[in-house]
This record gives sequence, structure tokens and C-alpha cells, in this order.
Amino acid sequence: MRDPMVFEKVVMPSGMRVFLEQADTGQVAITVIVHVGYAHDPPNRRGLSHVAEHLMTGATRGYRRRGYGDMTLWLASPRRRTDMDAGVTEETHTAFSSTSLAGHEDFQLRYMAHVLQRPMLTADRLAEEIEAVKRERSHYYGTEDKSHTALQRTNVALFGKHVLAKRLPYPDDDELNRIKLKDVRAFHERCYVPSNMTMIIHGQFNRRRMLRLIERLFPGRPDGMTPPILPPVPLITPKPHQIYERYLTKRPDEPVAMTWTWNLPPGQGWKLNMLAAALDTLITDRVRRRNRRTKTVVTYEAGCEAFHCPHYDQLHVEAEDVLVKRVPDLRRIIRSILRWPPEKMLPVLARAKELLMFREEQWDTDLDTLMEQAIDDVVTFGAPVSIDQCLAEIGAVTPSEAYALLGEAISPNNGLIVISSS
Repeated sequence: MRDPMVFEKVVMPSGMRVFLEQADTGQVAITVIVHVGYAHDPPNRRGLSHVAEHLMTGATRGYRRRGYGDMTLWLASPRRRTDMDAGVTEETHTAFSSTSLAGHEDFQLRYMAHVLQRPMLTADRLAEEIEAVKRERSHYYGTEDKSHTALQRTNVALFGKHVLAKRLPYPDDDELNRIKLKDVRAFHERCYVPSNMTMIIHGQFNRRRMLRLIERLFPGRPDGMTPPILPPVPLITPKPHQIYERYLTKRPDEPVAMTWTWNLPPGQGWKLNMLAAALDTLITDRVRRRNRRTKTVVTYEAGCEAFHCPHYDQLHVEAEDVLVKRVPDLRRIIRSILRWPPEKMLPVLARAKELLMFREEQWDTDLDTLMEQAIDDVVTFGAPVSIDQCLAEIGAVTPSEAYALLGEAISPNNGLIVISSS
């Protein structure tokens, strides 16, 4: 099977890094990653990167201003056949993605160059987009912002005095209202330069023509700006404690969500994934057994997942719809599994390794998922990671290395536990 994650890397004269993969898909997908996110917001201008992202996709100089619906129809017209997603602001980067039918990639790239380099930055648009960010926050966290407050408290518990403790994609109203037009213009001029961008292209296109077009549309100096570097994240996991949101009910038949989080140094790679897969299997199995033994029709699900970020890694154990009266029972399950001795855990880790290798060997996905994986790889590892490389890295990890994380960095006594309304 052809490996769909083998990308060619080209560094443009402007310093922009371009990853290309040609395939007869009949379409072209392009993502531009700007290496600045809400973790880089100035202390007194939190939300700046998110507001700037909104301003990039709303209107540009050179193209008539349109509403989102009209813009979508205009881009999809027969002359253009392009679909442009709204931007996404993450912790350490902002991503802008588009797709076009093969043969329309010239317009697609020109339009993206306008979006990123020639946005319409005006006072009225700034006011509109600040209100849009507020509405997004209400959509995700509720109108009373209680979940948002809980997230702030969780970040402080996880990151202590590090800048990540106070950086959120949706700051409070007072912080958003402090953002001025001059702040956005200075931010755009400093950060939205080709040397601080990475482009990922996958699909059916002419390589030589595409690179010439990128060089012409994204000019600049290679020393214009390099990705900002955050200070190291504290590697000590938080002291054991729980965060109860104020609106958490104490009624025994009320469902709640529970999350355990462990911070680890970056670069744990597949040994953390192997441990997460093993724990996920064990926790899911034990919870389902317990559900079958209970006489209530209300059951809950629980599992485990690993997260890799540029500055830290995390292990999450999550459970949804846990009745308050069953919280102690779930905690006993988790604590028991995390204390398994090597003779019990190592065979499970060996099976988890086989499962990871099987999933990579069978990896065959749609274009959207492929591009999402490529973005994650570029942000975390600096480049898309091929399936062959993943298989080699999984094969090099031993169950004993994965087991060593238990006790060293992950134990029942050093994870942050959050209990919230389900």
C-alpha cells in the first residue's frame, strides 16, 4: 500500500517551509500553519491571536467584502471551485485550510495569500470579530461562563506559574475589550510573515508551477521571524487534589464527568501511546464489567488517551455520565489498574503494541483526516511522519519502557482530578 504521509520538504527563499505530496485525488488541499497561538498572547492582550485569526478570514484587500454565506457560494462558483475553512487558533499555532478541485489551485493559493497577507484590518471589523469570539465562548462554555472559569482554574493547577496557566482561546470580556486595532496590526506585521509559516499541500497539482507560485505570492526574508519559543513547561505533576465546579450537584443520582490528567516532559512518543492503549483497554473492560453487575440501567463509559504537544505531553483518563454515588467506585478501578505489577501489566502492553502496529498498517483515511494528521505532526514534530517511520518507532519501543512511566511520572497520587457537571 502506498504511504500517504510521505511528503517532500522544500524551504522557500522566504524561509517558508513547504511539504508537498502529489496524489491523483482530483482535488488539492492546502493548509498554512502560522506558528503563533494563544500561548503567545501578550499578558495584557490575551485573545489577540484568536481575534487576529477571525480578522484574517473575514475580508481582504483586493476582494470585495462578503458575508460568510455569500463568500462560501462565491468561492464554490464554477470559475473557482474552492472551499475555504474558517481559521483555527490553537495553543502554539493558527491554521488556515482550503480545498479546491484540481485545476483551480492557482486561484486557491492566490486567495489564501490575500487572506493571510492582505486582510482588511479596520476598527469596525475588529469590534465585530471581538463580539464573534465572545459568542463562540458562550457557545462552548455556556452563557454563565462557569465551565470557562473551571478551565482557568484547571490550567492554573496544571501549569502553575507558567504562561500556559493564563493563556486561553476565549479570554474574559474585559481582556478582549482591551485589544486595539494597533495591537492587531502590529501582531499581523510581526507574526504573519512567510518565515513564520509552514504550508502543507496534498493532491493533484503541478509541483514546479506550485512552487513558483508560492515563491511569488509569499515573498519575504528568511530571517523575518522564526517561531516564538515558550519557556519550558514545569515537569512536576500537580499535587493531588480535586477541582469541584460550584454548580456540581451532590445528589447521588446526578451524572458527572471525571478527568485525570498527568503532565509529562515532551517527546514521550510511542511509549506513552502504548501505555494509553493498554490503560484504555483495561479501564474500558473493568468499567463495562462493573456496569453489567449493577442493577441500574444508567451506565457510563471511561477510557484513556495520550496527547503530544510541542512543549509537554499529557495522559488523560476520562469518564462521562458517572453517577455521583459511583464516583468512589470508579476511582478505585483507576487506582487499582495504575498499581498493577509488571507481571500483570507487561503482557497487556505487549498486546497494546501489536494493536498500535496493526492500526498503522491499516491506516487508510480521507483527505481531511490526512491533513489534520499532517498538521499535528508538523506542529509537534516539525514534519509529517510517514507510516513506515511510525511502524519503526513503535517496533523500537519495549513494553518495559512504557511500563516505566507508571510510578515515574504517572501514579494515582500525582494526577490532577477534575469532577464537573456531565
